[in-house]
Amino acid sequence: MKAKKIFCLFFIFFLFQNKLFSVEKGSRTAVSVQGHAFFPAADSDNRMLSFGWFKNGFTLQDSLTTCTFESTFSVEGGIAFNGGKLYLDSNLYFSKGTTFTSFGHIYGDSYVVDYAPSFSALADNDHVYTMHDVYLISRSDLNLTGTFRFEGNCSFDANGDIVRLGRGALIVVGRDSTLHLSDAILKNVCDGGIRCVDDTGKIVFQNICFVQQENFTFSKGAFEVFDEFRIKGDERDFVYNTSMTSTIKRCASLILDNGMTFSYNPGVARDNLIAFEEKKSSRFILRGSTLYTSVTGLHLKKGTLRVEEHSYLDSRGEVIIGNDLSSQDFNFDFHCGAKLEILSGSLCYRNIDTESWYMASILSTLQFDYGSDLKLYQSLDTGNGKFIFGKNTQVLTMPGKRLFGNVSATGGFIINDL
Repeated sequence: MKAKKIFCLFFIFFLFQNKLFSVEKGSRTAVSVQGHAFFPAADSDNRMLSFGWFKNGFTLQDSLTTCTFESTFSVEGGIAFNGGKLYLDSNLYFSKGTTFTSFGHIYGDSYVVDYAPSFSALADNDHVYTMHDVYLISRSDLNLTGTFRFEGNCSFDANGDIVRLGRGALIVVGRDSTLHLSDAILKNVCDGGIRCVDDTGKIVFQNICFVQQENFTFSKGAFEVFDEFRIKGDERDFVYNTSMTSTIKRCASLILDNGMTFSYNPGVARDNLIAFEEKKSSRFILRGSTLYTSVTGLHLKKGTLRVEEHSYLDSRGEVIIGNDLSSQDFNFDFHCGAKLEILSGSLCYRNIDTESWYMASILSTLQFDYGSDLKLYQSLDTGNGKFIFGKNTQVLTMPGKRLFGNVSATGGFIINDL
């Protein structure tokens, strides 16, 4: 009996101690304006209550501190996460004038974190911060340093502003996770600066301008393009090295800007890892840029390649257009005055519908350089444009298939059967 009494007293003391260290700020019944709120590491029940107005900011003691946010009011003042964890039970809006002295981890449960226009820097170089199932919104140009690891289903909307990746900054997508990046100008992108940890990760690019500081390799996971994904850089390469399939969605464009090279060099021997959702509106646009393929080659179906300015195709294998089925045709669309120069490799034409090949004017040109060739599995009409064949090039045709239209040569070329 004595032992039972001691146990009960100990149990009551234990509960009392936990309650003693439990910090709840605010109210659930009436508006309660708070001074600067401090939450200790000793308790796991720290909570900012629904009618608490945290207009003077808050502090989490250290990296062992956890706190739940459920307030209906925006937060102002000084914020110090100190590496702690904040769990959201409601949307978190930071008002103008909010300042951050340190950052931490946010577990969003699909709620919003909306940063004030005065907010211009995120994290620091010495820590890794986890964002889990959270929708981040920024409202001014942002300097990103440190490492942000996104887990679950996360979004980051920059409202059309610049996000500068500082030296060593990393955006990492976790296992079985998706990060939706939207309306951002991503600057100073370095190799590995944005990546998936493995092939189960996915990055969605929607209205993104991706400005590379150096060559960039997409080595794991997949990406999807909504609206526009514009890749820029001064003579830089975007290397597609993953083993997964990425998709350009309906009414979306992947735009390769002047001087850029998209290098298709997948980690597996598959030529079909760039998918297009809809034939006319899913577009890969060459804007004075180069599409390169390794010996694996590239098979393009159910989308559109738009050629603008003087662009290039450089292949160590075959680039296959269409699949001998009208439903699998792949459009080629040449702007007026645009030229696509085939530096090397084979262009294999397997489209069925004549409308799948469009050249806007006589100034629209497809040029085959030394050693390259055109393989016709289906007949092809140049339409308004022209084809130019250089020295030691070939046109290889299946029986009964022909090349029609404006064709010229700058050197000896061969016409032969496939």
